[in-house]
This record gives sequence, C-alpha cells and structure tokens, in this order.
Amino acid sequence: MKIKELFSKVTKIFSFKTIRSKLLTAFILTIIPVILLGTVSFNIAKNALFEKSQMSMVDTMTQTTNYLDLMFSNINSISLQLLSNKDLQNYISVSSLDMQQKLTYRSNAVADINSISFNYDFISEINIISEENSIPSASYYFSDLDYQEFLNDSLTQAITAKNGQLLY
Repeated sequence: MKIKELFSKVTKIFSFKTIRSKLLTAFILTIIPVILLGTVSFNIAKNALFEKSQMSMVDTMTQTTNYLDLMFSNINSISLQLLSNKDLQNYISVSSLDMQQKLTYRSNAVADINSISFNYDFISEINIISEENSIPSASYYFSDLDYQEFLNDSLTQAITAKNGQLLY
C-alpha cells in the first residue's frame, strides 16, 4: 500500500501537465549527469596528481641517494688518499725527528691537504688531528680549536669508539 502511495506522489510531482514540473524535470535530468561527470573527473584528476607526486618524490629521493652515495664515495677515496700520503704518515707517526725534517713533512702535508681542499668544491675544510695536538689543516676559514674540547665532543668520542672504522 505504501508503495502505491509513494508512486502516486512521485507521478503527481512529475506529471508533465504544468510548466513548472516540466522545467523541474528537465533541470534535474541535466544536472545529475553534470554532477556525476564532475565527481568522476575530480577523482581521476586527484588520483593522477597523487601518483605523479609519489613518482616525483621517489625520483627525487633516488637522485638524492645517488648524489649522496657519490659524495661519500668521493670523501672515502679522498680520505684513503690522505691516509696513504707518505709525508702525512711521516709527520704524524715519527715524533723524534729534528725540527727541520718535521717542518718539511708538515709543509708537504699541508700543501697536499690544501690541494685537495681547493680542488673539490664539496670540501670546505680538512683537519687531521694527531695525539700530539698538532693539526695540519686546510680550510677556507680558520677557527679556534681547543684540543681538549674536541676530544670531549660527542662526535669525536663516537669516532674514537669506532676504532678506525668509517662513521657517517
């Protein structure tokens, strides 16, 4: 019974006898597809933008990873180059040299460090710190470095705890 009443009300509203009902019906029939089309278009555009942003983020992270890998590889090879430098090894390891020989080793080591520091744009400063408070260094600026403060620094302690292994 209720269905018949509902059906009769709907047909009464949408009876095409008056101009009002005809305009209302035409308006509803044209608006519904436009709303559906807008909703579908919005969802398609939203999904496409989301996928593009995800792909862009992944590509950016991949390029950043490649760049950082290259940088750390270069830094690693430069540190190995410095470790194999005979003048630097002699300056740091031999403490019983006469002053002239020690100054020669130091100046040669500093020259090599300066050369590396100025040849690579991504290196702003190189410091090599030995246990005897002697620091051959090359940098674009000079800072006051307190050796005891440096030894108490958390990064220095982490490097010391690694016992010669690489620490990034």
